[in-house]
Amino acid sequence: NPVLSYEPLIVNLSYPEYVMGNADIKIVDMYGKVWEQRLLQNFNRIQFQFDMTVLKTGVYLLVVQSNSKSGVVKKFAKY
Repeated sequence: NPVLSYEPLIVNLSYPEYVMGNADIKIVDMYGKVWEQRLLQNFNRIQFQFDMTVLKTGVYLLVVQSNSKSGVVKKFAKY
């Protein structure tokens, strides 16, 4: 999924109704360098944005770990 440098990356996270959770969200390059990290606590539904202007052109991983468990990994390219 390509993203443009001037468009923010919008992330939507949600838990089932009446469940509150925590999440650790990272943007990591292919060398393992963490470019952005957010720790979220006690949320049910949330939407937030990452500023893509700070990233260089390349391939990145969006890593989401919730409630101390392995999570979702999505690959995207910035051009």
